Amino acid sequence: MGMSSLMDLQYDAELVDRVKQLTPAFAERAEEIDRNSRFPSENFAELRDAGLNAACIPKEWGGAGANSLTYNLILLELGKVRPSTALSWNMHSTSTSLFFALANEGQKKRILPRVAGGGEYFSSVTAERGMSFRHLVTLKSTFTPVDGGGPAERRENLRHLGGVRRPFFTTGFLAGKKPPPRPS
Repeated sequence: MGMSSLMDLQYDAELVDRVKQLTPAFAERAEEIDRNSRFPSENFAELRDAGLNAACIPKEWGGAGANSLTYNLILLELGKVRPSTALSWNMHSTSTSLFFALANEGQKKRILPRVAGGGEYFSSVTAERGMSFRHLVTLKSTFTPVDGGGPAERRENLRHLGGVRRPFFTTGFLAGKKPPPRPS
């Protein structure tokens, strides 16, 4: 891995170069993708094939091990040619990083291989209708645990990456648990 320096900050130039090699094809497809209002699946497949589906996840867990500066430089390169791909990739990457920070070892072993190399993408942490970090976040969803510790049952409508991806990383309350009082 070739580390370069920008104002004494380290970043992975090889990862940034991988994205720069991909972006001309992204730009070529842009008009057709926009005209048909479709999800840029081939852009995401190429990002996955370049090892960037789990960019900020440590290498020992199958990720690329990108630091914050590298991540932001990748995002900058994507945004130069395909802002919608950059936005969707950012939502996926942010949710992947949050999952990694909060998941137990068993969850990481089960989910991360499917994300890092398997072509699954996380939807946005704010996938719940009406949710956004631009305002005070208020949780509305309630999750009911199911037998065996599997996924919780949930009935609310979720939006996600072009209607084509899972797993979801979203927020909510466990059924029967009272939320803490809101600050005045």
